[in-house]
Amino acid sequence: MQAVWTGSIRADAPFEDDFFDLVTCNASMSYWEDPRECFDEIFRILVPGGEALLFEPHREIDIDAALEQIRGNMSDQGPLRRWGAVQLNRFGLRSGQRIGMKLYSQQELIDLARSSSFGENSSVEETALLNIPVFVCIHLWKPA
Repeated sequence: MQAVWTGSIRADAPFEDDFFDLVTCNASMSYWEDPRECFDEIFRILVPGGEALLFEPHREIDIDAALEQIRGNMSDQGPLRRWGAVQLNRFGLRSGQRIGMKLYSQQELIDLARSSSFGENSSVEETALLNIPVFVCIHLWKPA
């Protein structure tokens, strides 16, 4: 059986236990009210042997390096579009927490994952998406 679902992770996700082989999430955890509860829900809906990969910005971001990479990624775009992308990302990275975006440190993410149903079946590693060094990959797996 194949299933793809796009929606919010919450404590009452509309799926049976052991439903998904893989869960992915990109830059939305910072808006979750209770991340540990959401990790527990991901655990519930994963099949034994299933994995979750969550890509999230983290608090220890080198904002200047990130903005330089964004500028480089947009080098084939016009100057106004390049400027707009840099300004929007600068605002998000520097002001996100003031507008409701919660960024966690890598240690906080490790602690959250390990306090959930995943326990030691979790890791957090720095990664880059589109070569932008602002993300970590939270890797969670349910034992087979």
